Amino acid sequence: MNKINKLSPQLVAKIAAGEVVERPASVVKELIENSLDAGSTSLELYIQKAGRALIELRDNGSGMSLEDAELAFEQHTTSKISNEEDLSKIITLGFRGEALSSISAVADILLETGNLKDSTLVEILNQRQQIRPGKIEKGTTIKVQELFGRVPARKKFLRSDSTEFKHISDIFIRHALANLAVSFKLFADDKLVYNFPSTNSLETRIFDIWGGRYKDKLARITYDAPQIKITGLLSKPEEARRDRSAQFIFLNNRPISSNLITKAVEDAFHSTHPERRYPAFFIFLELDPESVDVNVHPRKLEVKFGNTNSVFSAVKHAVEHALSSSMKDTVKQQFSQQPNMNYSPQGLHSRLSERRRSYRPSSPNNTPNFIQGSLNFSRALLESDENIKKDTLKFDSFKAAQFFNTYIVIEREEKLLFIDQHAADERINYEKIMKKINSDKALETQALLTPETIELTPAEFNSLKEKMPEFEKLGIILEPFGKNTVKLAEKPAILKNFDFAGFIEEVLCEELLEINNKKVLHLIVATLACHSSIRAGRKMHQEEVETMIKQLFACEKPYSCPHGRPIIWELSKNELEKNFKRTGF
Repeated sequence: MNKINKLSPQLVAKIAAGEVVERPASVVKELIENSLDAGSTSLELYIQKAGRALIELRDNGSGMSLEDAELAFEQHTTSKISNEEDLSKIITLGFRGEALSSISAVADILLETGNLKDSTLVEILNQRQQIRPGKIEKGTTIKVQELFGRVPARKKFLRSDSTEFKHISDIFIRHALANLAVSFKLFADDKLVYNFPSTNSLETRIFDIWGGRYKDKLARITYDAPQIKITGLLSKPEEARRDRSAQFIFLNNRPISSNLITKAVEDAFHSTHPERRYPAFFIFLELDPESVDVNVHPRKLEVKFGNTNSVFSAVKHAVEHALSSSMKDTVKQQFSQQPNMNYSPQGLHSRLSERRRSYRPSSPNNTPNFIQGSLNFSRALLESDENIKKDTLKFDSFKAAQFFNTYIVIEREEKLLFIDQHAADERINYEKIMKKINSDKALETQALLTPETIELTPAEFNSLKEKMPEFEKLGIILEPFGKNTVKLAEKPAILKNFDFAGFIEEVLCEELLEINNKKVLHLIVATLACHSSIRAGRKMHQEEVETMIKQLFACEKPYSCPHGRPIIWELSKNELEKNFKRTGF
C-alpha cells in the first residue's frame, strides 16, 4: 500500500486557504486590494458578526468581463502579472492569483461585476460554481458568507467578535491611510462605523480616523534622494505611546510590516523617548519596484529591500531631521510666549534687591543631610533572615530616606535596602485588588466629582464597551459618553490615584481583551495597579514613606512588582567598605 497519497483538488484548496485566509480580516485585506487594483475610487465594506456571517465589499472599479469572471476563482489566475519579468517589478497590491480561489474553499461566495459591456453574476456554494447574467453596469460587489462554516477546526480558533473586528478595522484603516483619493465606508451589523471622504491631506484622513487625538502633535517627514523618497508624519517625543499600535508603514502605497523601518525610526527617537515608550508614525516610502521583493510572505505583509543599509540610514536621517525641526519650532514658540522682561541696569538692580530682601538663611536644624534629614528611626528594620517573610517582620523602628524623589533607602542590620517607590506601590496595590477579587467580594467604588473622558476609535470603543461589565468587577465603572467616547464614573476606592487614560491605552492591547482568562486577569490587575501607583519623581512625605515600607513587607511577594521588575536592591556593609578600601588589606 502506498504511503504517499495524491491529495484531492478540494483538499489542496483548503490547505492553500490556510496560508491566505487566517481570519475574517484576511478576507477583507484581499478584497480591498483587488478593488484598489481595479482603480476604484469608492469602497463600501459591510460586516456581519465580525465577518463570520458576512463580508461584503462594493466598489466602482473597472469590473470584469464574462470571461475574466469565469476564471477569477480558479487557482493562480490573475490579471496582475503574466511572466517572470513582471514578478521582479510588481506595482499592484495583488499578483499571485490565489486569494479568490482560497476564499471560495472555506466560504460561500456571490460575486456580481460589470465593465460597461458585460454584467456577470458568479455564485459559488460548496465549491460549486454557477454563472448567470448580472445587473451591475460598472464595478464589483462580492459577498463572502459563512466563513469557515465548512471548516469547523479553523472556526474554533477565531477570537471574540470585538477582537476580530479590531483586526478588520486595522486592515481597513491601513488601506484608507494609503489611498487618500479613495472614499471608504465601513458598516458593522448595519451601523455606519467609518466614513472617510476622499481627500488630498493625510492630516485630514488621520483626523477622520482618530478625531483630535493627534491634533498639533505630529511632525512632518520629508526626505528626497535619487533612490528613495520618504514622506509622512510622526508623533512628537512627548506623545510617546505604551505600544506600537499606531505605527504605519507604506511602501509604494502598500501597507507593510518592517522591523527594519521600525528600528530605524525608534533608533532616531532613542535619546528623546522614555524607556518602553514608542512613537506613533505614518511613513510612506517610494522606491523602484525592482529594488524590493514583495513576494517573500504568504500574505504579502513583509518585503525584502535590496539595499537594507541605505534604506535604514535614509529613514533614520529623515526622522532625526523631522524631530530636530519640530523641537526647534517648539523652543521658538515657548520663547515667543515668555513675558517681556526689563533687562535694563535699573530693572536688573531692582529684581536683585527684591531677592536680597526676601532671602532668609536656613537654620542649622533645616539643613539637608544625607541620612539625618530623612526619617530618623532606630536601627533595625527587619529581624528576619535573608529571605523577608510576612510573619517575621518587625517594625519597631528604622531609618529611611528618599533619594531623587524615586528611591527609598532603609538600613536593615548590616545592609542598605534600595527600594523603587513606584514598583513598591504597584505591588501593594496589586495585592490589595487581588485579595478583594479572591475573596469574591465586590470592590468598593468611589464616584468621581468630575468624570474623566477619553475619545476612542470605533474598534476600540466596541472592544471596551463589550467588556464594561467585566471592568465593573474591578471597581472601574465606565459609561458611554457620546459617539466613541467613554467616561470614568467610578474608580476602585482602595486606590488613591488612577491614571485613567494610561490604563485604557494599555488595556486596549489585544492580549488584554480576553479578560476571562486567568493570566489576562492578572495582566489587567497589574496594569490597573501600575496606573494607580505613586510615580517616580514624586516627593513623598515622611509618613508616606513609613507607611509604604510597612505595607510592602506585609505583601506576599515584596521583592518584585506584578510585571516582574525588581523592587529591592541590597548593598551590604561589607561591599560598601570594600569600595572605600576599608577592608581586604
